Amino acid sequence: MTNVKNIKRPYGKIYYTKDYDKFDFIPRNRDIKKSHVKFLAYSHESPIENNGNKIPIVTKWSKDRMKLLIMEGQHRKEACQMTNTPLAYYIDEDMEESDIAPLNTTQKSWDFNDYLKFYNHEDNPTHKTYQFIATVKNDYPFLLSKSLLILLGGSNNSRAFNSSFKDGTFEIKSMKESLRIAEELKRIYENLDKKIKSYQFTVSYMGLRKEKLFSFNTALKQLVKYVDMYNEYSTIETYRRGMVAAYNFRLKKKEHLNPPMNDN
Repeated sequence: MTNVKNIKRPYGKIYYTKDYDKFDFIPRNRDIKKSHVKFLAYSHESPIENNGNKIPIVTKWSKDRMKLLIMEGQHRKEACQMTNTPLAYYIDEDMEESDIAPLNTTQKSWDFNDYLKFYNHEDNPTHKTYQFIATVKNDYPFLLSKSLLILLGGSNNSRAFNSSFKDGTFEIKSMKESLRIAEELKRIYENLDKKIKSYQFTVSYMGLRKEKLFSFNTALKQLVKYVDMYNEYSTIETYRRGMVAAYNFRLKKKEHLNPPMNDN
């Protein structure tokens, strides 16, 4: 998402108040993190001073004009209320909810769960995709966020997937296939007696599955038994080579997999 109109626009008229109840939060915005509120309230690096916050929060009127909705700065509002200092704010009626994510990231970076909550709201046209991502994340907690996006996207282009996920445009290649692979990964994980590198394993495993001779039962047996042949590596290339070697170890040559190492 680029060229968001509100990020660099100069402030309008700035107001100050201690009437904290006149503000309200937008449900699809990220959750309040109490640790960050305390940091803003009490850290010597905090943008909150005795006379108020240095960076005004961005608000717009609710439809009934009874509340000012916080579009950006909900943590600063909470910090001002915690320390009973004036809250600086300005009103921007041109703001849209779709601007919230990119605007907020100019203050404190959003994490995976922040974007997931923001885009799985029914007001977002792609909310069903993000609701599915949330479901898979909940059902298969061993998949780290990066591994999850790789699995759902169907290749190892992690940079592109990460960007589209943050933009709200992420596309799932095949929900059915993604769940099938997730179940296979779950069975392998359950049988391993040591922790493995989630991202490297997911990418490498997806590459192996594309081979015509691939057998899940063989993979389950071999990748669990010979985990030390690949898990010591860190890069995708070396990890995948090690996984191929583990899969092929002591199998008949006609059962060997020989996938190209740069295959996506």
